[in-house]
Amino acid sequence: MVLITSGSSILLVQLAVPALRGIVLAGAAGLGLAAFRVKSTSQRLFTWTAVLYAALAIPLLRPCAVMAESHCSKTSILFATG
Repeated sequence: MVLITSGSSILLVQLAVPALRGIVLAGAAGLGLAAFRVKSTSQRLFTWTAVLYAALAIPLLRPCAVMAESHCSKTSILFATG
């Protein structure tokens, strides 16, 4: 039973983190639209479409970010050790 609980909690975290990032992204976009008082329907539609695509891409881009982060840390170690 412990393995099922552990696996389900990992799955829940893997679903919740990108969802929260998408919500933060949407909130930032909404605040930006309100702050700049965007009235144009086409600009609002473009903004929300970009937010939707970005939110859907967040889980897909995570492995790329991890690889880039590990590559950058290896490079910085090389430069630090000289």
